[in-house]
Amino acid sequence: MARRFKHWTAAVAIRGEERRAAHHVERLGFNYYLPEILRPNSIGEFCCRRLLFPGYIFIKLRQNWERLLHIRGLRRILYIDEIPLTVQQREIEALRRLEDDKGFIRMGPRICVGDMAKIGPLGGIYKGLTLKIVKASGDQRTGEISLVGCHFYKTFDERVFEEVVAA
Repeated sequence: MARRFKHWTAAVAIRGEERRAAHHVERLGFNYYLPEILRPNSIGEFCCRRLLFPGYIFIKLRQNWERLLHIRGLRRILYIDEIPLTVQQREIEALRRLEDDKGFIRMGPRICVGDMAKIGPLGGIYKGLTLKIVKASGDQRTGEISLVGCHFYKTFDERVFEEVVAA
C-alpha cells in the first residue's frame, strides 16, 4: 500500500537561491511554499519584497521525496532521526491565512483593545503619537488620542502602527 504524505517539510536552500530551488522543486512535481512579506522603506511605503524565512523552503512531501536531495539550489532537507522534519498542513494554512490579497504576509504588531500603540510612518501627521486602542474591528483600530488635555478618537488601519508600547 502506498504511503500518503499529508505533511510538509522544511528544506535549507542556498541563500539567495530559494526561488530557483522552488522552480526545480515544482519541475519535479512537488508543491512548495515560500512565504513572502513586504518591508517598508524609510518613508513607510511597502516596497521591498522579502522572504519570511530566508534560506528555507517548505515542500509538500509525497512518494519519491528522496529526489529532492539532488535539487539544484537546495542544501539539505531538515531531519529528525533520519525522517524529514514534519511541518503540519495546518501550520502552512495558518501562514497562508496571514496573506493579503497579493499573497504577502502582513507583518506588524498585533494590536488589541486596551493596548497602547505607537503610530509609525504610514500614520502621516499622526506619526510618533501613542494612543490607547478602544475598538478593534477587522484590520481597523480606533484609538483615543490625548493632546494638551483634549481627547479625540481616530480610526486607523492596523498597518500604521509601529509597535505596542508599555502603558
